[in-house]
Amino acid sequence: MKNAGVNTSLDFRVLFESAPGLYLILRPDAPSFTILGASDAYLRATKTERNVISGRPLFEVFPDNPDEKDATGTSNLRKSLESVLKNKARHTMAIQKYDIPRPAAEGGGFEERHWSPFNSPVLNAAGEVEFIIHAVEDVTEVALFKKHSIEEIQAARAELREKSEFIQDNQERINSILSILLRYTVMDFSEQVPMSGMADELDAIAVGLNTVGEELETHMKQLKESEERLSFSNAGLESVNKELEAFTYSVSHDLRAPLRAINGYAGIIEEEYVKLFDEEGRRLFSVIQYNAKKMGNLIDNLLDFSRLGRKELQKMNVDMRELVEGALLEIRKSTSHHARIVIGELGKAQTDYGLMNHVMVNLISNAIKYSSKAPEPCVEINCTKKENELIYSVKDNGVGFDMQYSNKLFGVFQRLHSEQDFEGTGVGLAIVHRVISKHGGRVWAESEPGKGATFYFSLPLSITNN
Repeated sequence: MKNAGVNTSLDFRVLFESAPGLYLILRPDAPSFTILGASDAYLRATKTERNVISGRPLFEVFPDNPDEKDATGTSNLRKSLESVLKNKARHTMAIQKYDIPRPAAEGGGFEERHWSPFNSPVLNAAGEVEFIIHAVEDVTEVALFKKHSIEEIQAARAELREKSEFIQDNQERINSILSILLRYTVMDFSEQVPMSGMADELDAIAVGLNTVGEELETHMKQLKESEERLSFSNAGLESVNKELEAFTYSVSHDLRAPLRAINGYAGIIEEEYVKLFDEEGRRLFSVIQYNAKKMGNLIDNLLDFSRLGRKELQKMNVDMRELVEGALLEIRKSTSHHARIVIGELGKAQTDYGLMNHVMVNLISNAIKYSSKAPEPCVEINCTKKENELIYSVKDNGVGFDMQYSNKLFGVFQRLHSEQDFEGTGVGLAIVHRVISKHGGRVWAESEPGKGATFYFSLPLSITNN
C-alpha cells in the first residue's frame, strides 16, 4: 500500500540531467551516434546548450580541432562506440586529448581539453543495444600539470581513480557470485536438482572468478608502471603514496572478505551436496574452487608486494649462508618439488634480514620449480666480489627462457611460462626487484631455453661486510 501523501512518481529525465557526472545519451545509429540527452554537468564542461546539440550527430557537434593535424579524439571515440555496439559491453578508453569548440561569444576556435571516457550499452529486452551512455571525467587540469614538474604524479592519481572503480565493479561481481553460492547452500537437495540450470550458473561463477582475476592482474600491472614512473618525480610523492596505500587497503578489504565467504560456502557445498552433482557439475565446481584459490593467492601476493615497498630497511650484519639455510627450511614446507642444493661461500652482508629472506625464498623456490622436470634437478647458490659490489647468484638446470623476453621478468604478473606447466602468480620476481632496489643493488638474469637459468643480484660494498 502506498504511503499517504508521498509522491512515488519520479521524473527520471530531471534526475539524469541533474546528475553530477558528465554524461551523454547516444542513439546506436552508427556512424551518426545521434545525441539524445545530456547532463547539465556535461553541458557546462563542454560549453554547449541542450537545445543546440540534441538530435544532432555526435561528431558534428564535437569534431576534431582542425588546427591539430594529428588529432585522434574523434577516431578513438568512434572505435570505442563501435566496440560497444559489436560486443554489447562497456569499453573504457585511455585519456584523450579532445578539444571542444569555443562559443562565438568567447572568440570561437577550440579550447584544449583532456578527458577520461568510457562508453556503456543500455540493452533492451531482446538483448540489443538501445542506447549508449557516454561518460567522461574532465582531466584537463591534470593533463596541463603534465607540462610541468608533476606530470607523472597526476597521471598516477588518474589511474588510481580508475582502479578504485575497478574494485567497486568487481566487488559487485563477487557479491553476485556469492549470492548464487549462498542459494545453493540453503537449497533442499533432497529434491531432484535440475543440473542443466545449475551447470549454467556454476559455469558463470567460474568464468566470473577467472575474469576478476585477469582484470586484477591487468590493473596491478598498470599500478606497477605508475609506481616506476613515480620513482623519477619527487613533488607530491608523499600524497600519492598515501593513495597507493588506500588502494591496497581497498584490495584487502573489499575483495578478500567476500572471497573468503565464497570459499566458505563452496566448502559447505563440497561437503554436503557435491555428491548430488553429475560429472559436469563436479567439474565446474572444481573450476570455481581453483579460480577462487588463485585469486586469493594473487591478492595475498600483491599485498606482500605493497607492504615490502613501504617497509623501512632495518639493516644488520647477516650471515648469508645461515639465511639461505633458513629459507630452504621454509621452502620445503610449501613445495613438493626437490632438488640438490649446492651452497658456496656466501659471506656476510649488512642487510635487512626479513626482506633478504623474501629474496632468497623467491629465487630459490623458482629455481627448484623450474628445474623440477630435469632428470637430476640441481640449484647452486654462490657469491662473488666484483669491484664495488657483491654479486649473489642462484643457478638452476631447468627449462630456462629466451633472453629476448628478459625485460618482462621483474614486472608484476609477468610470466614466461604457462601456468599449466608451472604454477605461480608472477609476483615473486617483482618482490625481488623491489627489495634489491631498496638496498641500492641491481637484479638481472641469464638463460637459454632448455639450459637452465641464473638469477643475479648485487649489494653495494658500502652496505656489506664480508
